[in-house]
Amino acid sequence: MKIAVCEDQVAQSDLLNIQIKNWAKEKDINISIDNFATAESFLFQWSDYNKYDVIFLDIKMAKMSGIELSNIIREKNKDVEIVFVTGFFKYALHGYRVGALQYLIKPIKISDLYLCLNKVQDRINDKSEVSTLIIETPKKIIKLNDNEIHYCIMFSPYIDIHTSSGKITLRKK
Repeated sequence: MKIAVCEDQVAQSDLLNIQIKNWAKEKDINISIDNFATAESFLFQWSDYNKYDVIFLDIKMAKMSGIELSNIIREKNKDVEIVFVTGFFKYALHGYRVGALQYLIKPIKISDLYLCLNKVQDRINDKSEVSTLIIETPKKIIKLNDNEIHYCIMFSPYIDIHTSSGKITLRKK
């Protein structure tokens, strides 16, 4: 699991890191955590928009807030899990606007954090279940993962299946 923590208070960031690592050790899950002290430093280094499975955001930071950062994240990636970590309950409604997974109030209860991380892990597992399409041709059988298929064009009696590795033309009804 790839995790980003965007928190301007070093003590809070360290504590969250320790708790996440303890959860991962208990679950025997490999994790990597990148820490950012500002929203700007996160954005500067976030060039691969699919790099993280979950991003923990503090709301109150020096210049750009976690609220502003969450809006930018959603523009770039609709699927990454966002978890707000803050001492302010009044911003909770914004979590719904960006589809946040959780809103954790400081000091974070370990049980709440573990529940949140379990949800993230469940969602990762759900995404990794890929369905396949088996195509029978006169010469061979082709197995395609659904995420390899870009689009299909049908012009009877032929079907062109455009995939990440090329085009497959079939004569099928």
